[in-house]
Amino acid sequence: MDRIKIKKGIKIRKYLMNGFIAIALLCMLADILRTGNLFIHVGEFMITSLLSFGFAIFFDGQIKKMRRQLRECEE
Repeated sequence: MDRIKIKKGIKIRKYLMNGFIAIALLCMLADILRTGNLFIHVGEFMITSLLSFGFAIFFDGQIKKMRRQLRECEE
């Protein structure tokens, strides 16, 4: 039962992490298109992109933790 919940949690977090990465990349692209310069990132697109990458890193850490729990349950 626990293994099923952990596997489901990992799957959900993977989708969320990929979604946050996609949002971050789209915001960076929109910022580049809006400013016309690759090196200038300002405003709400930059903030959204940084927050999205932060959430993706957070979920990556949670996935690693849950995989360790899954290995412990199998042993």
